[in-house]
Amino acid sequence: VEYMTTKFNVAEVERSCAEKYLKALKLKDEITPDMVVEDGRIRLKVFQSVEQYNGIRSAIAWVYKVARVEMPFAQDLGTYIKGITRHVAAAKQHLGLKLTKGKAVMKPEAYELIAEHLFKSGEKRDIFNHLMLLLDWNLMKRSENCLNVKMIHIEFEEDYLKFVFEKEKGKQHGDMHGPWHCFANPEKPHICLVLAFARYIFAFPEVLQEGKPLFPGTNQYTRYSSRMHDLFFEIKDDLYDIGIDWRELGTHSTRKGVGSMVANASTVGPPIVALCLRAGWKLGGVKEMYLFRQDAGDLNVGRRAACLDIETKEFGISPPYFDCSDLDKDGKLAVMAKVDRWLKDRIPKVDSIPANSWNLAVQCFA
Repeated sequence: VEYMTTKFNVAEVERSCAEKYLKALKLKDEITPDMVVEDGRIRLKVFQSVEQYNGIRSAIAWVYKVARVEMPFAQDLGTYIKGITRHVAAAKQHLGLKLTKGKAVMKPEAYELIAEHLFKSGEKRDIFNHLMLLLDWNLMKRSENCLNVKMIHIEFEEDYLKFVFEKEKGKQHGDMHGPWHCFANPEKPHICLVLAFARYIFAFPEVLQEGKPLFPGTNQYTRYSSRMHDLFFEIKDDLYDIGIDWRELGTHSTRKGVGSMVANASTVGPPIVALCLRAGWKLGGVKEMYLFRQDAGDLNVGRRAACLDIETKEFGISPPYFDCSDLDKDGKLAVMAKVDRWLKDRIPKVDSIPANSWNLAVQCFA
């Protein structure tokens, strides 16, 4: 608890706000000259958010758990954190601090704006960043989950991309693996996941080889996070025009944005169980024992996450495909054989590409 009391944030506020804050909490602290900054504002120490204190508690608890020693002051920490909630609320009320927690929600219009900039970028690195952003949005997973996916866990089946994950943050033992379904959006190429996949695998065909991860390398999250931060700054004026402060966006903003959009895209929302399971959010209690993932619910969530309009017939739109409906059986085989040869002439080491990855390449090529 003594350690917790040393952890504060600093806020610079108007003098009247500082006085109201101190009065509301019945604190005996007085405003001293050393607290006054150049413009007459007052520099105050304020409590961190409850989430930050909970994070400190979790870190301390983990150390004790690893050491296999019972944490003797667990109850005291809980009491302390519960007690500061009044202080945190007062700071937000009287000092004008941010009311929301964590990074801001990435609105659909912001998502499309960012995706379009990456889509139109002439830099090869942004082919990776564009796919990563779209995966983050469509799968509704943490960036770390998307970055660790292997090609063997991705298939193109019927009219959707199918992903399988062995574990997630809240499910560490492989008991929540999917599959998760993602769809194309041919009407908006800059947010079409299938097109993003096509651009990526033909720019980096080595990922198709057997046993390869989708994103090879050891610092991919740092690369992605750094590039997104730079991009937010580059388009800060455009973001400002739609009511978003670029400094409030982060990689977690994507999950907040797509979750909010999917849940509120229509008055007839998707199954809440399907939404929570796809995003990796715990249902809690007895619900996790009786409510399980089924394809129908996830298919619905997947189409909504692709930004398809549920109120139009385009909600059921197909991905691009080779239309051989006017040909007989032999004609269809001839066309697909020609496509197959064309691709094999341009993709290296085709003999070591597994069947699921080759089918993915063919379907994305369409």
